[in-house]
Amino acid sequence: MSLAIRHLKKSMNEYQILKGIDLTIPEGAIYGMLGTNGAGKTTIFRHIIGIYTPDEGTIMWKGSLINQFDPTIVGYLPEERGLYPKRTVKQQLFFFGKLHKMSKKEVTKSIEFWLDFFEIRENLNRKISELSKGNQQKIQFIASVIHNPELIILDEPFSGLDPINTSQLKKAILFLKGSGSTIIFSSHQMTNVEELCENICMIKKGEVILSGNLGDIKDGIKKRKVTIQADFERENLKRKFGIESYQEKDNIITFYTKDKYIAKKIQKFIFQSENIQQFKIEAVSLNEIFLEKMGEKT
Repeated sequence: MSLAIRHLKKSMNEYQILKGIDLTIPEGAIYGMLGTNGAGKTTIFRHIIGIYTPDEGTIMWKGSLINQFDPTIVGYLPEERGLYPKRTVKQQLFFFGKLHKMSKKEVTKSIEFWLDFFEIRENLNRKISELSKGNQQKIQFIASVIHNPELIILDEPFSGLDPINTSQLKKAILFLKGSGSTIIFSSHQMTNVEELCENICMIKKGEVILSGNLGDIKDGIKKRKVTIQADFERENLKRKFGIESYQEKDNIITFYTKDKYIAKKIQKFIFQSENIQQFKIEAVSLNEIFLEKMGEKT
């Protein structure tokens, strides 16, 4: 079963924000939704959780229309955080637990688990305003998943986090996936998406311009990135293989070929050279694909 979005359209103030979104998000997957600011990602999220009603189209979860299932199965971390600074962590999390119809025992158990998971149990009775930005983000995350939701939506969850807190949040996301949750998140940090997501989509100006399995998408891009550190005549790149430009720093050359076959021919040529320190042929990164699809060519 899956989350199925079909022909989703939405206009506001005569401006069409979503222009017929079609997506299928597999159950139990971590799914990356990518796009520049204003592409429509948050608008899609707000339709999924029922804040917005579509002008056209449907959203279905496990075969039921989105407006017909229990909203407590969804957890949502908004991009703009919403904690009450004068409340303690305990008060804040109990408040959200009650919103999700949890018993006192259930809330207490969930709070204890997540505070231990993030190693911040000592903050239980501290006010939100007294916490670091990273710990506030963790509390916001806990508030979003305290009820163990089946479907979790995370809007820019890594925004502003340092590497240590980012790593902890990644572990939490992987734990939830392992527990059976379906997770959708948006991020401008492509390395996080590549690390976590099996499937992605890219949205530009309210339309899906790319979607599918991340590995298949990368394999389907013919262009290859080549890195060389060796002693050879640079002019041969252009004369023999038609490489018009390359970057060189500290005797390391990087450039792109049209396909893997040209890259392999260059490999054969380079391996006849002397002092070969490295040679790599790589599929283009998700960040490079993103820049190209959004109109900034690599």
